[in-house]
Amino acid sequence: MQPKANLDDSPEYTLLQKRNILLYKIPPVLTAKGHYLNEWKEAVWQGNLRVAAKGDRAFVYFLDDAQQIYAVCPVADNIESSIQKCVDSSRGYAVRIEDPASKRYMWVGLAFRDRNDSFDFNVCFEDFKKHKDMDKNPAKYAEANRPVNDFTLKSGEKLSLNIGGLESTGSRPKPAGAADLSAFKFAPPPGSRSGPAPAPAPAPAPTFEQPRPPTQTFTSAQQSSDFGWGFDWGAPTTQTTQPTQQLQNVSTAQTQTNKPVSYTHLRAHETGRNLVCRLLLEKKKSLQLWEET
Repeated sequence: MQPKANLDDSPEYTLLQKRNILLYKIPPVLTAKGHYLNEWKEAVWQGNLRVAAKGDRAFVYFLDDAQQIYAVCPVADNIESSIQKCVDSSRGYAVRIEDPASKRYMWVGLAFRDRNDSFDFNVCFEDFKKHKDMDKNPAKYAEANRPVNDFTLKSGEKLSLNIGGLESTGSRPKPAGAADLSAFKFAPPPGSRSGPAPAPAPAPAPTFEQPRPPTQTFTSAQQSSDFGWGFDWGAPTTQTTQPTQQLQNVSTAQTQTNKPVSYTHLRAHETGRNLVCRLLLEKKKSLQLWEET
């Protein structure tokens, strides 16, 4: 269903479409400031909106879900005579709806739920007004939109392109006095060979060694104390290495004796590095010899 507000034969085209808008019953304006969205309390309709242009006129259609027209707002040349912004919010507008047949009109409040939809609604009429002015004064806007530099080709003028990396058809002349360096070569660095580089030598195979038995180090004083040898007070202290097997044989020979020994004797053998233990052992032997005699 199309409105009868404009009866010319020019085609109609859509400028903007928005969904889920609200129409409010608004109170009369009491001051010169304008309308306030905060004062609108009674919503009378909810539906869709479509802005269309036909010739030099624009119309705002309020449509329900079945695309039936609920109301029409013809937009005048002076947009503020048909659509006025709210003072306290950018989402509200006061629009003048009109009956195409009886020409009766009334003001209702239009509210968008999203600010972006409200911004598109405002810009839509600014673009429509600009295009209408361009159609009425084409010479004015043609002069304003003319580029500053004129890059158009004149009659008989040709355009040549020089693309890098491509060989040109003609040879470029060499400048006078230019030397020919094609036969000049740099000497190789010292120590370099002209042939290919020798292959690296193979890495040697890893070798593994068997672990050796541990050895024990004794001093001459320790040997005389442990094994009953004479103690030389003036002999220098030297380090000798005795195999483990010899120590095991000596300890085995001592354990095979059937003669009982005292605790002092065992203590002297356990602490062979202590001089006091050695003196106690000598005293013990002296007592045993005195008792036997």
